[in-house]
Amino acid sequence: MRRAITLIVVLTVMCLGLGLWLDLTQRHTAREYLDALDVVRTEVLENRLDSAAHEQAYLHARWQYDAGWLNFLIGHHHTRAVTSAMLHLSTALEQRWRDETLRALDEVVDALSEVESSDIATLENIL
Repeated sequence: MRRAITLIVVLTVMCLGLGLWLDLTQRHTAREYLDALDVVRTEVLENRLDSAAHEQAYLHARWQYDAGWLNFLIGHHHTRAVTSAMLHLSTALEQRWRDETLRALDEVVDALSEVESSDIATLENIL
């Protein structure tokens, strides 16, 4: 009986700890992309579209890798929304459409904000 209780306690603590760690990793990953997109926005606002396109291409390549393992943690619709927004941003930068680029940046930020907060244990998400 004592062994069973010990096993239950240990497994419960491990599961809660792992869940918390995965939530924090998901949040940290989304926050890194949001911070990097601030750099892209600054470059667009300063009319350095070539530099912004280069930075966005790097972020998109990183996202394609990270979306693979994030799909294990969150719903696929969240990662697909970010991927779609990244493609929209890429197209706007390639065409050098400044206004459309800023709209696409907002779209990516919105999608990443959803990734950042979608599964965090808040009262809103629990209810």
